[in-house]
Amino acid sequence: MPKRSDYDSPWKDLVEKYFQQFMEFFFSHIAVNIDWKKGYEFLDKEFQKIAVTSKTGRRYADKLVKVNELDGRETWVLIHLEIQGQKDAEMAKRMFVYHYRIFDRYQKQIASLALLTDAGNDWRPDEYGHALWGCEVKFCFPVAKILDFACQTEDLEDSRNPFAIAVFAHLKAMETQKNSPKRLEFKKYVTRALYMAHYDHKTILELFRFIDWIMILPEEFESDYIESLTELEEEQNMRYVTCIERRGLEKGLEKGREEGLEKGIEQGIAAHKLSLNTILQSRFDQVSDATIAAIEKVRDLETLKNLVIKSALAESIDAFEDYLKTTLKSTSKSAPKNVVSEPVAKYKTTKSAKPAHRKPKA
Repeated sequence: MPKRSDYDSPWKDLVEKYFQQFMEFFFSHIAVNIDWKKGYEFLDKEFQKIAVTSKTGRRYADKLVKVNELDGRETWVLIHLEIQGQKDAEMAKRMFVYHYRIFDRYQKQIASLALLTDAGNDWRPDEYGHALWGCEVKFCFPVAKILDFACQTEDLEDSRNPFAIAVFAHLKAMETQKNSPKRLEFKKYVTRALYMAHYDHKTILELFRFIDWIMILPEEFESDYIESLTELEEEQNMRYVTCIERRGLEKGLEKGREEGLEKGIEQGIAAHKLSLNTILQSRFDQVSDATIAAIEKVRDLETLKNLVIKSALAESIDAFEDYLKTTLKSTSKSAPKNVVSEPVAKYKTTKSAKPAHRKPKA
């Protein structure tokens, strides 16, 4: 099963965009003490001044946020997202270091919180301390763990919080690490749940990107998922995903339909490459010459169709380039198909079996 880099995690993006919902979902006992009417502010510059540099080069997903308590007092909240997915012996110590550095530099009250995404039941660091000759330091911090929700299906079903979908997807990603067919089944399942949740357009897109990232599929299963996504959108008459960068996408795909059908395989390939480059240039500040050159090497229409859709969904240019490299390795083992097909395939609606699990409500 392909793996993601920990620092590419969209968990950090979800926290930034839905911080109140994050607090209400994972730390509800703290959220009730915050005056949300006064808003909040992310203190990225302030945090960078005290951040610890990792000896291994690993980057951590930490967010420092300024909020106001109900009595009007300003308070800072440090959120640590342990998205590595495995035990980190230095985590508690690092939490302590960040905490005292923030207090020492800014003289602010701080609440340090941690979210753990690993699959270990026996790992839950929530304190750090040391003692010598009667001098003792003890630092405690609240911890939430994704695994705790594995037995709370009913709560996930009843929740209207977007993090319910995110947690469910993360749990199923962990559950299906070595079972690609099952992951494909659950990815379809979670995506359908998302589309039926009636969130606003922006939230659906953000959660879709999260699902697509956390439940990564091998190339041979990804095309099946994309087909089911197209089918779902047609069935529900919803165009959430295809609305991403709509002008660039529609311009490219329309040109692909016209030239691909009228001028044969070569023109179809060229049109899809135009679609791909249009979307990449419109979404990302910089697209490398190496990426453009790699796209030029693709000669298969079906592969190009998948790349067009992935370019519209990727959370970063790095994520797209990773997918492109995987695709090139896969397609290099087989000859290109001499078939001209519609850039956006139409599929008949079919009913697929649901996973043996209750469908979560958003």
